[in-house]
Amino acid sequence: VEEAEKEDTKSSGEDLSGEDREILSGFVMESIENLEAVEVSLIDLEENPNDLDSINAIFRSFHTIKGVSGFLNLDRINLLAHRAENLLDKARSGEIGIEVTVVDIILESVDIIKKLIEGVQQGMENNVALDIGLDITPLINRIDEIQVAADQVRDKLIGEILIQKKEITPEKLSKGLEKQRQAQDKKI
Repeated sequence: VEEAEKEDTKSSGEDLSGEDREILSGFVMESIENLEAVEVSLIDLEENPNDLDSINAIFRSFHTIKGVSGFLNLDRINLLAHRAENLLDKARSGEIGIEVTVVDIILESVDIIKKLIEGVQQGMENNVALDIGLDITPLINRIDEIQVAADQVRDKLIGEILIQKKEITPEKLSKGLEKQRQAQDKKI
């Protein structure tokens, strides 16, 4: 995160050549379209949280923004898009579920990336710094927390998770496992 806190390499709109402006302008337009597509796919995803096509569409949009922003040295946009992409990759693989918290984080990521992209656009128009200095650290930390929690859950047995969430007691787990051993043809 600290690296992204530095000003982006293309720090001054005055230093941009005509070609650079054209590339940045294309990036701004394409990114805004991608972010609008994410918002539409999120609506579909809220209606059907298991819709892999919507998850993949959102993932691809963040992947595209990440790639181009990295090429353009737009570090904050790149870092946030990368973290959102990683979160969506965990959703694609089933390591995390699409729930309200994840949808909210994706929406917040869209909002912040939009602000950063608007900053790039304004910087080009006004010949000022392209990095508006928006603090993305709190959102990055929230994304990281979800991913760490998903990694911790992935390494646990379902019984341990249910006990930890206080859904069942250790005694009930033991009884259930004993029943399962006795009737091996039926899984609990």
